[in-house]
Amino acid sequence: MHSFCFAILRRGSVFALLALIPAFTSAKAPYPAWQWITHYYEDPDPAQFIPSLFELSRNGFFDMPGHVPLGIGFIATLFRQNPDEVDAWLLYCRALPEQERRLLFSALWYSGHPKGAEYLQYYAEVLLDGEMAQQLSGILESRPSLDDRIVHNTSSLYAQWGVFLATGEAAPLNAIFLGLSTTPDISMNDRWWLARSAAEHERVIEICRREMERKPAEIQDIMGLVIYAQENVTSS
Repeated sequence: MHSFCFAILRRGSVFALLALIPAFTSAKAPYPAWQWITHYYEDPDPAQFIPSLFELSRNGFFDMPGHVPLGIGFIATLFRQNPDEVDAWLLYCRALPEQERRLLFSALWYSGHPKGAEYLQYYAEVLLDGEMAQQLSGILESRPSLDDRIVHNTSSLYAQWGVFLATGEAAPLNAIFLGLSTTPDISMNDRWWLARSAAEHERVIEICRREMERKPAEIQDIMGLVIYAQENVTSS
């Protein structure tokens, strides 16, 4: 075991995560759209946005814990990367269920797209669900925060992971690692989910190995956990 693995045993919470690692084995994506979203940055293909989004919706991807904010971070990034496609995408997506439409409008707003506030305001006005309309109106009172890069709760953790899946960049990963080291109310399950998901990405391992020595001890611990999880996956 590498020296950093001994270092992360200093924290009881991380030790509890390490105890779970031997039980984890890497699994193949259960359907094509899952592969599309979870490895998008490796082979970007925005032409698959519409069929993949409908497939993800049919298979309940956005019903899973954390996947709504993950989807917002991911889709907001694609909106920003492909501004000329946004109108056509929204037109085709009118046939999606309400949850996915709401996710799309939230993502459009978070992307900073000029039409984001307009779409979100319209959707809030026509909603029959008064509580949801109030929530959407509340969102409009704040500023789009895709570039915030501050992980202050579980939702922003998943949203930044969605940004990473769309870009493969180090910035959202650094935000995640910093947030995990400074935000105590992120649950053990969410911390382990992130380590397990990150361990499946060679890009994450590359970034961790390259930048770990320059980080504070708390962030080194988290990066070390991801590397250890990846080594355990590949050896199982």
